[in-house]
Amino acid sequence: LDHLNNPTIGYGHKFIWKDKKDTNLHAVTGKWPSHYFDRAAGTDTGVALTPPQMQQLLGLDMADAVGNARSAVPIIDDLDPIAGEVLVEMAFQLGGTGLGDFKKMKAALLQDPPDYDTAADEILDSKMGREQTPERAQDYARRMRSCQGR
Repeated sequence: LDHLNNPTIGYGHKFIWKDKKDTNLHAVTGKWPSHYFDRAAGTDTGVALTPPQMQQLLGLDMADAVGNARSAVPIIDDLDPIAGEVLVEMAFQLGGTGLGDFKKMKAALLQDPPDYDTAADEILDSKMGREQTPERAQDYARRMRSCQGR
């Protein structure tokens, strides 16, 4: 379980419970989340992924995170590379929808030149920054503030 009591497997892969939606997990293992976690009981089933399966699942999840970051901030390749790294990490943690909720951060990054300080402020002024993972948000913000130019 993660810090919010969401069941996870491998390298932080959060189970997707909607019927047959956890396609990355299924692509790697041929199984759905219920094979690994008994949602009604709130316990894992004792079945684990192998290290190669964990690596493969991480690769698929990271590819999704890169795609989600590009969708949220289409000019990601024009930003300081550190900002791009932060956006991908946020997409990995929050998913595409969660990253998309950072509308003021996105607006700051789309300015010419990008306003990395405001983007950092928006990371901290969020549920993630205040409650969920404040240390991680502080790291994201510190790294975002270190960015320069396009």
